[in-house]
Amino acid sequence: MNEINLQNVMKESNWCNKLVDILQKGNDLDFFESEWHIDVNQNSGYFYLWSEDKPYQLVIKPGSPCVWAYWESEDGIQYFLQSTRKTSDKLDKWAEKLRKKYNPKD
Repeated sequence: MNEINLQNVMKESNWCNKLVDILQKGNDLDFFESEWHIDVNQNSGYFYLWSEDKPYQLVIKPGSPCVWAYWESEDGIQYFLQSTRKTSDKLDKWAEKLRKKYNPKD
C-alpha cells in the first residue's frame, strides 16, 4: 500500500515543506522501490516515511527542519541519525549494526 495520509499530514504546520523534504530524501535513499507509507505519528508528532525494504524510517521531528534516520529497538530505545549527506548503504549499515546490538541472535 503506497500512500500519503493527507488527512494527518495536512494538520501539521509547514506540512507542504515537510512533505517535499521527506519525499526528496526518500527518493535519494531508494525508499520508493517497494511498499511505502507517509504519515504523522499522533503520539510523538514525528512526520515519517516508512518503507518495507528499509530497516529504519525517515522522520522529521516536531520543530526540526532536518530529515532524520530513525531506528527503534523492540524495547523502545530510539536512535536518530541526521540523514544529511548519508547514502542508503551507510544508513542501512547503521540500522543493521543497531539491530545486531539489540538482537544478537537474529
